[in-house]
Amino acid sequence: MIEILGIKIFYPLAFGIITLLATLLTIFSLFIHRKMVDQKRMEEIRKKMEEHQKRYMEAKKSGDKKLLAKLEIEQEEIMKQFKENMYQSFKPLFITTPVVLLLLWSMGSAFGSLGPILELPFGLPVLTRPFYDMGVVNGIDWLGWYIVVGLGSSLIGQLILKKLKGEKK
Repeated sequence: MIEILGIKIFYPLAFGIITLLATLLTIFSLFIHRKMVDQKRMEEIRKKMEEHQKRYMEAKKSGDKKLLAKLEIEQEEIMKQFKENMYQSFKPLFITTPVVLLLLWSMGSAFGSLGPILELPFGLPVLTRPFYDMGVVNGIDWLGWYIVVGLGSSLIGQLILKKLKGEKK
């Protein structure tokens, strides 16, 4: 057992492996998403949808029946673009989902019987729970730790990508 800043790590090797795998999977997912999704096209469609919605609301407020009828006709094209946008956002899932499921199954097989990987000095709703047999109050098992690391590395990755995107402009 190792203790760092009040956090007790019961299985340092498992802790390291889970941290590494969650981080690598996040990087892989972000990379796949960036390569498979046409961000410019998605942004273009989003702007068109917002503009259409704005024009529709203005026409509805003003009671302009002619413009409303025209916008209703345009609605069909907007819905096609909405479907395209949804397809674009789901494309990466066809590759990442099998990888995630395989990785989770493997980690569950390897670390599922260990109990808590670490104990925090505070509780996190849903993620921490007591492990009475080990005298652990705020324990996180392998899945909880995977979720924490995955969320954290995803947020950091998104921030880095936004920063890089902002610098390219």
